[in-house]
Amino acid sequence: MALAGVKAVAVVQGAGNLGLQGVPRRSVVFTHGSSQPAQQAVLAMLKEYYGAVLGDIQSVHSAPITIEQEGERVAISVAGVSRVVVRPARLPEDAHQGSLLWYAPFIPAPNPTLSTTEYWSFSGGHFRQRWWESEAGITAYMASFRLP
Repeated sequence: MALAGVKAVAVVQGAGNLGLQGVPRRSVVFTHGSSQPAQQAVLAMLKEYYGAVLGDIQSVHSAPITIEQEGERVAISVAGVSRVVVRPARLPEDAHQGSLLWYAPFIPAPNPTLSTTEYWSFSGGHFRQRWWESEAGITAYMASFRLP
């Protein structure tokens, strides 16, 4: 099945620091640009390759997803639900005094770039929680990857 142009975003919530092994997780997956069969194919691939990262997938929804790049800054949005804005970390000015690298990327990727999250939000009702943060912090990685 051709999946060119299909976009997917997973929102993952955990009972603790997601950088630690064995933390129970649950997620909601959003897809854009896909038919029902393509959506099911994407979900099957995500489960196969990233099931441990996603944990219990609570639901899958179709929603407009945009990915915008302006210079080094990348913004990923799920219409009306979630938005994340990241850029490569500028060290040492982005680091808090005494900062340590606590975790590696959740998904293996060649040449991941330690990144600063400038803004993130989730306002869906899926976890009975809403969250947002606009204080920049080194909490992400950016990388390009392909599924095997």
